[in-house]
Amino acid sequence: MGTVQHDTLTDVLQLSAVSAYPAKDVLRATTTGYLLAPVPVPGQRVAAGQTIFTMQTKESRVLHLDKLTGDPGLRFSGIIRIKATQAGVLATVDKLAGDYVQDGEQLAMSYDRNRFGFLLDVPVTQLRYVHTGQSCRIKLPDGRVLPGRVTQELATGDATLQTQRYTVRPTGAVPDLPENLAVQVELDRTAPHLTPTLPAPHCSPTKRRRNSGSCACSMIRRP
Repeated sequence: MGTVQHDTLTDVLQLSAVSAYPAKDVLRATTTGYLLAPVPVPGQRVAAGQTIFTMQTKESRVLHLDKLTGDPGLRFSGIIRIKATQAGVLATVDKLAGDYVQDGEQLAMSYDRNRFGFLLDVPVTQLRYVHTGQSCRIKLPDGRVLPGRVTQELATGDATLQTQRYTVRPTGAVPDLPENLAVQVELDRTAPHLTPTLPAPHCSPTKRRRNSGSCACSMIRRP
């Protein structure tokens, strides 16, 4: 039997989450016509009010109205500019220069990087350990760990799985991450506290411990 020692332990709750960009802006054609070059590319940053697509109506192309804009009596050239309603990054671009599109057809979709976060589904049996404003750690698949915070309890849940959904947002610099990336979120169920422990080879760990080579077993005493 090993020698009993005291370690700082923390009981940790680990749950799955997925990345999400909740604030999306869908850019649609405002008329029927042709897309003119240049066309943006996915990943391009856009500003609110910036022209993203330029269209030429079918009538304009047939009558060459775009070449008659110097005529003061002609008020319509058939050139339509589609602008972004919010600043963000283009997630998808669905059309190419020269494509013929219908009125209302989706051309691209952008997302607001400032609203980036993770959707966390918490089992109802664990709700007492999760609350808004709580600090957490977001573990990415490549091993990186981002500091985060539970920011919002959403009015959605899964009736089958019996879970409540929360939004978790990083509190520091955020790397470029895709949507629907699976991550692990760690939340402390208890504050760090000193507890008698045994060396790891002598027992099976039942608690998550930090900065030590021993583990906690049935001798754990809560403060």
